[in-house]
Formats: sequence, structure tokens, C-alpha cells
Amino acid sequence: MQTEDKNILVHIGKNLDGAGLFLAQYRNGLRTGANTPLFEYEGRPVPMKLTIDVDYAVNLVVDDNIVYEGYIDAETIGRVLLFAWGDEHEYQVEFSQITLYSA
Repeated sequence: MQTEDKNILVHIGKNLDGAGLFLAQYRNGLRTGANTPLFEYEGRPVPMKLTIDVDYAVNLVVDDNIVYEGYIDAETIGRVLLFAWGDEHEYQVEFSQITLYSA
């Protein structure tokens, strides 16, 4: 889901022909580089943590490793979307410890 307005899209994926998870990054609707390999996926739960600090720093931690660091602007901070799809794969998403602080 890409748009041309101010945004960051961080995609965690797995190709059909491989066992590894990867990260793809987009800014303002444009891809920013090649896929970044993360690790081989064995079908176990994969913990992820997304934080956006008061200084607009964005961090995504996957399996206890920082996989994305960046910044957003004040206009974008009020719009966060977490979206999951599995194509032909079955999956389950569980949320916990969700906290939203507003200044």
C-alpha cells in the first residue's frame, strides 16, 4: 500500500522460493534500496516492536534486533497503520503491550 504523500512503509516479507524473512523500505511511495535479509524463518513466533519517540524517531525491532531506524515529521506522527497479509500463507498476529502517548 503505497501513497505519494509523506509516509514511511516498512515491509517484512518472505518469498515463496526461500525461507528467509526480509525487510523492504519505502519513503513517500518510493522504494529506498534493495531488500535487507533478516533471518531464516522456522515457523516460530517472531516478536516485533515499533516505537515512535517524542523527537519523531522511528525504530522497528524484530526478534530483538533493530531492523529499521528513521524519522518522520509532525504531520505524519498522527497516522500509524499496522497491516498484515499472508498471501498463500496462514499466519496469526497477536498484539500486546500497546501504548499510545500523546503530548
